[in-house]
Order: sequence, then structure tokens, then C-alpha cells
Amino acid sequence: MKDEEFLGRVYRELLGRDPDPLGLEFFADRLRNGTSRAEIVIQLAKSDEYVSLLLRRHTHIRDLRDDDPSRFVEVHPIDCDVPAKCLHMATADDFDWLEERIIANGYYERPGSWSFEISPEKEVVAEIVAAFAPERALELGCANGVVLELLRRSGIFAEGIDISRMAIARAFDGIRDRIHFGDLLDIDLPPGSFDLVFGLDIFEHLNPNRLDQYFERVEELLTPDGVLLANVPAYGPDDVFGTVLPFLYDDWVEAARQRRPFRILDIDEDGYPVHGHLVWADTEWWEAQFTARSLRRARDVERAIHGRYDRFFDVAAPFRRSLYVFVREPRPAARLDHAIAQLRTPSPVLRALPVT
Repeated sequence: MKDEEFLGRVYRELLGRDPDPLGLEFFADRLRNGTSRAEIVIQLAKSDEYVSLLLRRHTHIRDLRDDDPSRFVEVHPIDCDVPAKCLHMATADDFDWLEERIIANGYYERPGSWSFEISPEKEVVAEIVAAFAPERALELGCANGVVLELLRRSGIFAEGIDISRMAIARAFDGIRDRIHFGDLLDIDLPPGSFDLVFGLDIFEHLNPNRLDQYFERVEELLTPDGVLLANVPAYGPDDVFGTVLPFLYDDWVEAARQRRPFRILDIDEDGYPVHGHLVWADTEWWEAQFTARSLRRARDVERAIHGRYDRFFDVAAPFRRSLYVFVREPRPAARLDHAIAQLRTPSPVLRALPVT
């Protein structure tokens, strides 16, 4: 059996998926340099991904459909005759119910909800943050603080916020005391404390009924020349990053036309919205929420990010493409010009990867 065939089988048997290009090249290189196949199997079996997958298989959570079967409907995807089971959010109150059920049923405390390892994707995120040269950064939804630790190693002070005690218990020693447990709206942080706030895969987990409050709080925490960096699952075509996620249902198309979030949500095997997302919306809706107050989108900086990292995103992290940069007016020219200049230089992180 050739090395690539061996790696494909091991990935499928242990992780239940085909190897990603970065992983395939990394382990193929190890094999070419004398690492035994048994050692490769041991490394994958020790990975956070496999341990989380194994624990998840044996950790049961209450099926959301048992709580209220009437909230679930069958919907035909666009150009598909086979209906999908979905969660129907008929009213604003339904999102309060859903948020309460997700927290009460321990959705975010399950193994596999978080990624705790340093990875090329996290290194790229830290490198993007560092390009803005922040003096004090804040990560929303930091889990165990992988990015905070990478920033600490590069000399950047950063704090984090998370609602999972399990994740915080796995925090790196060097940044453990910089992680605040709780909800952003409840944590006492002085206004204007941070010149960069970033939230990657976090805003979609917030209750849409209180989203205005969260955005107001974020802006309150930013310095006048501060930057908000946000990555959300934005559906439909965007003039900077293109189409990352297509519309799957007619409701989604109509919601985008009406400038509202989607009411039909895809669900996982336990009846919860996929990845626990509470907000499902198109890119124009998301941009409108971020810019409803004083923030404005910095498309030139976003394009610089894509120019440096799109090949990596395409290979290893496609959903990172829906990345937004927001700043206040007047535009903090010095900070953004510095970031663009940095982003136009070769990436040390990408240079070290086997495939970029």
C-alpha cells in the first residue's frame, strides 16, 4: 500500500474523514523521512481531534427534538427533491428558547465543541491580528486561548472571554489568568481598553435578540482608532471574498431579499442548529449589523488579507474567507496602512507550511 493510500485509510478509520492537504503532506513528509507507519497512527490517535471524536461518540446530549417536536419541519433544499429536517424559528421568542436549551443541555461543554491545539489555522489568525500591531487585544470566544498564547509568544498582550468552563480549564498556563469567564455583557471591562477586538466563529453563536447590545458593547471597548476583526458564516455573494456559503433553501433567498436572518436552520444529529449557530444570515445583513453604529468596513485591508492568505484558506480553512475588518471614522490611517504593509510581505507562518 502506497503512503498516500495508507494515510487516507488511517484518516478515514480514525477521524472519519479524508486527509486535508496540509495533513496529508505533513505526514507524507514524515514517512519519507523515516517515521514508521505505526508512529503516524499513534500521533493521530493522540490528536485532540481523535480524542474529542472518541469522547463525543460516548457522550450523549439530550436530543433537542425531544424538547419540542413541533419546532421541526421538513424543507426541500433548492433543486432537490429530498426534504431535509430543519429547525423553524417562527418568532423572535424562539431564539430565546433555543439559546436557553443549548446552554441548559450543556451543548458547549461537550467534547469536540472546541479545538485546543496549536494549528496552522490558529497561527495564521494570530499573524493576521499581529499585523495591526495592537497594544492590547481582546478575543471573544477564546476557548482555551490558543491564539492568545501565540500572541503572547510574539510579544502582544491579549485577553479573552469564553462561556465554557471546560475550555478554560484547558487554558495555556501563560495566559490562563487573562481569560474572563462569562458573557461579554456581564464582564466588567473598562471602556476604550482595547485597540483590537477579534471574534472568529463567535458572533453567530449570540442571541439575535440581543445582538445590538453585543455590538454596542464591542464598540464601547474599542479605542477611537481600534479595529474589529470578525469572521462569521456569511451566506451569498460578497464583493470582497466572493461566495463562501451558498443559499440552500428558498427561505434563505427570501430572507436575504428582506434583509433579515434566516428562519430555517440546518440541524445536526441531535437536533441542534449546526455548530450551535443561532444567527444564520447573508453577508449584506451581517455587514449592516456591524456598521449600524460608528463602524465602517475597511475593504482595502480585507483585500490585503486575502492577497496573502487566500491560497491557504482555499486549502486548509475555506470558511475563514468570510473575514471582515471594521474601523471607526475618521479612518485610523496609520494603523491600517501599517497593517496593509505587513500583509503585503511574505508570511512567516505560510513559509513554514508544507503546502500553501
